[in-house]
Amino acid sequence: MRLTARNTLMALAAALFAAGCGDTGVTSPARAAAPTVTAQHELLASPVNVNVMQRDQPLPAPVSTSVTVGILGGTMSLPGTGLRVVIPPFALSRPTTLTVTAPAGSAVAYEFGPHGTKFLVPLVVMQDLTHVNMSGVNPLQIFAGYYSSLDSDGGIASVTELLNVNVNLLNLSAVFTVNHFSGYLLASGRCSTDATQ
Repeated sequence: MRLTARNTLMALAAALFAAGCGDTGVTSPARAAAPTVTAQHELLASPVNVNVMQRDQPLPAPVSTSVTVGILGGTMSLPGTGLRVVIPPFALSRPTTLTVTAPAGSAVAYEFGPHGTKFLVPLVVMQDLTHVNMSGVNPLQIFAGYYSSLDSDGGIASVTELLNVNVNLLNLSAVFTVNHFSGYLLASGRCSTDATQ
């Protein structure tokens, strides 16, 4: 009896397999296209000039802060600038003293150190836009950039890397992530004198 039941099951499986191989006119559903993922950053082949976002009130002097962060992570806030940085757990493999400095003037720009520090988990950088001049700026076109130079009045900067920014219009804030420390700024577009625009 056991043998008969086994033979019956095998015959049924073979019949189903054969039916599946035949041309019944039924086609399987088309495979959905893979979703497009927007790149979080773009390395540029050559530097481009961008229009740096400006504070409503310029900083009279550089503002700086340092914090020592271990493997459990932490936060950094820079008073008077609207900047907050979240260092997630395990972003660093050992306790490290991190520094951020905003240069004097109106540019929404920061120098992070130690320069070149790489993180195992991306850091989240948040900028309060409440005291940033948003006149004529399309919030959906704000981006962050790694800058190598900033002009004396902070209106134009040369950047070599662009980073996506998420702008929250309800609480007027901009958020982006970084994998390493260097100089970062917020920009509202490439400058009109830039040949690559």
